[in-house]
Amino acid sequence: MQRDDVAEQPVVEQPVEAQVIDEQRLLALARAGDPDALGSLIDAQTARVRGVLAQTLGARAALDDLVQEVKLKAVRGFQSFRGDARFSTWLHRIAVNAAISEMRRRRREEALPDELPGRHAGPSVMAERTELRERLAKAVSDLPPLMAEAFELKYRRGLDSQQIGRQLQVPAATVRTRIFHARRRLREALDEHLSG
Repeated sequence: MQRDDVAEQPVVEQPVEAQVIDEQRLLALARAGDPDALGSLIDAQTARVRGVLAQTLGARAALDDLVQEVKLKAVRGFQSFRGDARFSTWLHRIAVNAAISEMRRRRREEALPDELPGRHAGPSVMAERTELRERLAKAVSDLPPLMAEAFELKYRRGLDSQQIGRQLQVPAATVRTRIFHARRRLREALDEHLSG
């Protein structure tokens, strides 16, 4: 099934052996610091990245922005590319992760509003909510930096433990521990506020 609103770029197919040799040559140049080689590697996969995003998110997504985001993440994260898999596979994974993050972001935006139709919060309820938000923001800012960073990535950016671990260059178990302790501290801070 082809979507009319997703522009498909013509793909000139090379034999697989030629693609692998060309990818290996460009990888060697990119690792040596040639930004044009890295750009060529990424550009060669643009249609595939766009396809992954369109298939996962549908044609209504802001695909151009997401494709650029994937390219930027690839450039920034290139030093972490170990070469265990083909570059195209690594870039595909970045695209899948970007699609998952976008789906999570959409879910958060589509969450229930603060107010339900027909029910209006009075001034005292609004003041309580504002105070609670301020208290939570203060409690988050009081967290130790390592806990705060893991907490922010989990709950504000919607990343999972594996993604956070890769970004912070720590094991996923360490991320889960930091988040556990951060939540415990926040709970204690809010309990003090609510009971006091």
